[in-house]
Amino acid sequence: LVAAAADRMAAVPRITIYPVVKQLLLDTAAATFTGLTAPADTARLNALFSRMLIAAASPLRRPWPLTAFRRGIEARQALVEWFGRLVAERRRAPSPERRDML
Repeated sequence: LVAAAADRMAAVPRITIYPVVKQLLLDTAAATFTGLTAPADTARLNALFSRMLIAAASPLRRPWPLTAFRRGIEARQALVEWFGRLVAERRRAPSPERRDML
């Protein structure tokens, strides 16, 4: 993951460090806690987590359409469904990895 981030940084003549470090941390968390390494899966998971965090800081705490809070609630529902499927899959095919035992 770190090598891929370094390659992305080397390919761009001028970078801002915050988005690169944020992406690296989100990718590392996804790989550590879920075992995901596919870029499409980690991108979706990271986007859902980001929407949830933005909603947590929303001044308007009503789930009205087109609000950040509503998008966060929808992201949370998607995460619950996604993790529910992942847990069911891991229970059907257990592995010796520690994260699968949790």
